[in-house]
Amino acid sequence: MDKAAPETAVAIEPKGPPEFGFEPFVPWYLLAALAVLACYAALKSYTRSTRPLVAPRRLLLWSLRAAAALTVVLCLSRPVLVQATTLRERGLCYIAVDASSSMNLRDAPGGKTRWEYAGKLFAERQAELAELSQRFEVRRLLFDAAPRETARLPGEEAAAGAARPTGQATDLAALLERLSAEAGGTPCAGVLLLSDGRHNVPRDPVPAARALQSPTNRIPIFAIGLGAETPPADYRELQIKLLEVPERAFVRSQMLIRAEVESHLPEAREVPLTIQIDDETIETRTLKLPAGRHVERVEVSHRPTELGMHRAIAFVPVLQGETNPNNNRRVAYFRVFRARLGVWYVEGAIRKEFGAIRSALETAPNVALYAHNAFTLRGGGPDALLPTKEEDLRELRLVILGDLPAQRFRPDGLKRLEKFVEDGGAVLMIGGIQNFGLGGWHRTALADALPVEMAWNDGSQEGDLALTLSPDGREHPATRLADDVEESARIWTKLPPMPGVNAVSGIKPAAKVLARADAKALLVVQEYGQGRCAVFTGDATWQWVLKAGLDDPHKRFWRSLVTWLTRSEYRDSDKVVFVETDRLHLLLGEEAELSAHVQETAAAKGDLDRAQVIATLSSGGEVKRRWEMGRGAGSFKTRSSPPQPGAYTFKVEVHSLDDRKLGEDELTFQVDVHDVEHDTPEANLRLLQRVAEISGGAYFEAEHGGDAFKNLLDAPEGFSKTVKEATELWNHWSVFVLFVALLAAEWLLRKKWGLV
Repeated sequence: MDKAAPETAVAIEPKGPPEFGFEPFVPWYLLAALAVLACYAALKSYTRSTRPLVAPRRLLLWSLRAAAALTVVLCLSRPVLVQATTLRERGLCYIAVDASSSMNLRDAPGGKTRWEYAGKLFAERQAELAELSQRFEVRRLLFDAAPRETARLPGEEAAAGAARPTGQATDLAALLERLSAEAGGTPCAGVLLLSDGRHNVPRDPVPAARALQSPTNRIPIFAIGLGAETPPADYRELQIKLLEVPERAFVRSQMLIRAEVESHLPEAREVPLTIQIDDETIETRTLKLPAGRHVERVEVSHRPTELGMHRAIAFVPVLQGETNPNNNRRVAYFRVFRARLGVWYVEGAIRKEFGAIRSALETAPNVALYAHNAFTLRGGGPDALLPTKEEDLRELRLVILGDLPAQRFRPDGLKRLEKFVEDGGAVLMIGGIQNFGLGGWHRTALADALPVEMAWNDGSQEGDLALTLSPDGREHPATRLADDVEESARIWTKLPPMPGVNAVSGIKPAAKVLARADAKALLVVQEYGQGRCAVFTGDATWQWVLKAGLDDPHKRFWRSLVTWLTRSEYRDSDKVVFVETDRLHLLLGEEAELSAHVQETAAAKGDLDRAQVIATLSSGGEVKRRWEMGRGAGSFKTRSSPPQPGAYTFKVEVHSLDDRKLGEDELTFQVDVHDVEHDTPEANLRLLQRVAEISGGAYFEAEHGGDAFKNLLDAPEGFSKTVKEATELWNHWSVFVLFVALLAAEWLLRKKWGLV
C-alpha cells in the first residue's frame, strides 16, 4: 500500500500586468543626496574649464556626465519588474464501490440488488459526477479483498453492461490504508464510499479510519449504506460448504465421503444432492431443507477399485433467484493405493510395549492391524494365535510375534509361517522373556527364516544400554526417523537407553545389524526367499513416548520398519518415480509441499546415476512452472503456493542422460477460496456509520445517497498560491552599455571641442 502521492492537476493563471518596483541597496534619502551631489559635481566640473564654452555645449556635456552619474545612482536603487502568477491545485476526490459477491443480494430499495442500486445511483447523478470531475481529480476504485482502480463505475455509460461482482472477501481496512497512503498531505475533498459494510477479514478497519484524520491527513468518508441488516425475505442461497474425502484410500477398502450443504431459504423445499467419483454418480440423495438457515450433513461410503488419482464432486442445483450460483459445487481429490497392509500382532504378556506398538500402527493410514493379547492359555489356543480365515490371509503381509514361547503354537502352523515368508510375507519377533532361544524358537521351522542364531541358554543383557546405529543402519529405510539421513541419526542419539535386550548366539551371514544397544544386537534384518524377516531384541520402546515424550519418532520407527518388511510404501515398488504432496486440498494462500521419490528398479538399473528429475506444475492445461528437482535416485522436495484457485497437476518425469524417459508420475490437488461473503447475508451498516464518523465524514441511507454528492461538492476545491517572479533591471547588460555609452559620448565631444 506504500505508494507515492499521486500527481494532481495544477493550473497556472497570470495575475494582472507586470509591476515596476525598487529594492535599493541604501536608504532613499541617501540615494537622493547622492543624485544631487553627482549633478552638482558634474556642473562644477565645467564651470572650471580653461577654455570658453558656449552655453549649449556646456549644457550638453553636463547632461551627459550627469546622466552617467544618475545611471550609477539608478543601479543603487535596484529597479525590478515583478510578474505575479497564481498556481491552483485541484484536490483529490475518491469514489469507492464494493465489488464483493455479497453486493448481489437483492435487498436494496426498489427490489434491486445492492450492486444494481449503486449503478442506478451513479446513472442518476451524471451531472454531479461531471461537476466533481471538473472541480477535483476524481479517482474511481472498486474493492473486495483488495482495492483497484477502474475507468468507469457501475451505471456510467461504458459500464452499463458490467458483470455481477464476484469478490470472495471484503477488506475495508485495505481500502482505507490505500486512501491514506495516496492522499496523505494532498488536499482531498473526501471519499464517496458505497458498500454493505460486510468487512470479513481479520483486520480491524477502525484504526485505518482514524488515520484518515491524522495531523497530515484530512480525508472524510461519506458512506452510503446498501442492503439491510436483516436477511431479505426472499433470500435464497445453497452451497456445498464442505466436501471431505480421505486423501489416501486403498483398493477395495471402505472410505467415507462427507458433505455439508448449507441452505438459507424463504420456504422449505426438497433439493437433490449428487456425489460423483470421476464423473460417475455414486449417490443421489434428496435433502428436505427447512425454511431459514440450515446445515445438512451427509455421509456416503465408497470402495475404490482402481489405483491412482480420483476426483470427487458434490453438487446441488442452482435455484432460481439464488444469490451466488458459483458455490453449489465442490471438488476434492484423493489417491488410491494398493490394498492396506494386513498386520497380525500376537502378544503373550501384559506389558506397555503392546499398547505402544498398537498405537503406532493402528493410526497408520496404510495399515490394517489385528492385535491379539493371549497372555493366558484361555486367551487363545494354538489355532487362535495365527490367522486362518481366508479374508485375513488375503490381506496378510506381516506377522509380529510378541512375548510367546514356541510351544504355544502348532508346529505345522510355524511351518506355514516360514513358507509365508519364503513366498513374500514378513515376520518380526520382538524382545521378551519367553521368546528367542529362551522360548525354544531355535527348534522351530521358523528359525531358518529369522536373521539370528539362537540357543536355549542365550539369556538377556540388563542395564541402561545406549542406542547406536550401525553404518548400514544410518542409511537403511527401516531405521529412518526423518527424511534427512543426518537428522534421522541425530534423533537416534536422543532416544532413551534400552533397559534390557534379549541376547542371541550369533548373526547369520546374510543378515544386517542395523542398530545396537551397547554392544548387543538390537535390530537385525534379513531377506529370506521373496520375503523379509527382522528381530528387535528390546521391549521398551514405549519409554520413548511415556518417559521421553517422543511420540513422533516412536510412530515413525515402527511404521518405517513395517513398511520396509512388507515392501509396501505408498509408492509402488516397480515404479521409478513416485510423487506426493502433504495435502490434496488447500485454501488460496496456503503452501503445498511437493515431493518426488526416485528409486532404482530392475528396468532402470544403471540409468539413474545422473538422470534428470524434471517437475511441472500446471493448471487448466497451462504450465505454471517447470523446474529440475535434482538428479539421480533419492527424495526431492519443494514448496509451492498457487496464486489462483483451481485444480493443479504436479507431474515429475525422470530422463536418462540420453533423454530416455525412465518413468513418470503425477497427482492433482485442489486450491479453493474460502467464501466468507455468504456466511452471513446481513449488511453491516453500523460499521459504515462508525467509519464515516471517525474519519470526519457522514453516513447516508441508500435513499438519501444524493446528499453525499452535495457534501463532496461543498468541499474546498483545493488550494491556490501566488508566485511572484522579479526581473532585476539594474543587473541587465544594457545598463552597463548605457553607462559606458554616456561616458564615451562625453569624452568624444570634449576631444572634438579641444577640452582634452
